Amino acid sequence: LQLFELHPNDFPALERHFHGDRRVRCYQRDGFAGLLSAMPPKERRALVLIDPPYEQKSDYDQVAETLAAVTRKFQPVCALVWYPIVQRERSDALVRKLKKLSKEWCVAELNVAEDSAGYGMTGSGMFVLNPPYLLAEQLQRCLPWLTEQLAPEGFYRLDNKAG
Repeated sequence: LQLFELHPNDFPALERHFHGDRRVRCYQRDGFAGLLSAMPPKERRALVLIDPPYEQKSDYDQVAETLAAVTRKFQPVCALVWYPIVQRERSDALVRKLKKLSKEWCVAELNVAEDSAGYGMTGSGMFVLNPPYLLAEQLQRCLPWLTEQLAPEGFYRLDNKAG
């Protein structure tokens, strides 16, 4: 497991949490650059989680550009990209770009409220590139229940494409 955290206040906590686990390496560096340096993996398989802060508008483009570069180096990567739903146009544009990277993908979102400028973040989503077999089917079963438990006034969205 390779973990990349740039923030100087968060990195020590990450390092403390995994201290002594020889299977885990923590690096205080930019996660986008770290991910690219780790591809292709010597194991010839990889699961990647991308969870940037999205504090800058450019983070959305950097996610798509970095994942495009990763797939050029290692096409079978299974990548999970978390994104906030603050401005629907921005998150939808990111998802459109990510869908172009593979023939197989899955998008799952949980929204606590309708999109609105007054709410701020109204939900979050997860884009999965090259998802595991049956993931979409499993999400279809659990997302209605999860929405009912966490966001009774909200809604979910599930979209997928296989091969």
